[in-house]
Amino acid sequence: MRLYGYYALHSFVNQIRKLLKTWVLIFFLACVLLGGLIGLGAGILSEVGEEQTEETFEIAAEMTAE
Repeated sequence: MRLYGYYALHSFVNQIRKLLKTWVLIFFLACVLLGGLIGLGAGILSEVGEEQTEETFEIAAEMTAE
């Protein structure tokens, strides 16, 4: 019983090592890359939308002032 924790941890580490040697690592990295690209694209679109909104408000203010 004293070594139960050691063997449990050792088994867990071995399971992770086996998973990382298979396609799981490739799948995980592909998901991370795809998520990063989607996040980057969303950030860029958000910035472009904010700029256009500010320009629209300026144009609307000029039109109502005239």
